[in-house]
Amino acid sequence: MIVIMRYLLLTTIVFLGITELFFWSSFSPKLLQYDFDNILKHRYSSNQTNVVTFLGNYSIKSPPININKSGFRGPSFKKAQEHIAVVGSSEVMGPGLTDDETIAGYLQLNYDSMITQVLNLGRGGYGPAHHKIVLDRF
Repeated sequence: MIVIMRYLLLTTIVFLGITELFFWSSFSPKLLQYDFDNILKHRYSSNQTNVVTFLGNYSIKSPPININKSGFRGPSFKKAQEHIAVVGSSEVMGPGLTDDETIAGYLQLNYDSMITQVLNLGRGGYGPAHHKIVLDRF
């Protein structure tokens, strides 16, 4: 019985080691990272490029997305004269879509000018109270 327990323990350690090596390897997908926020509880970590989210039951991988230095999806905010802020939850953030396919990306294509920038301020899991805080901070 002790020999069997030793083999089970050794097998578990080897399996965990191989799993850990996979997640630290260069060919494993870069997953979306979060930071803690005192008021909102979570926010996206800034400056993430080509990260992946998983949809539904975590079996469907999204296309790569980009998080800017402000912690929102899409390109960095420019010092433009006008901004259009699109606020919402997952529907606005757009998991499973490329940056251009989100609501903000689609609007940016329609308002493609030097003075107007459409901002994607959507974050999955946020509700109306969170959206107000995001707008106040922006």
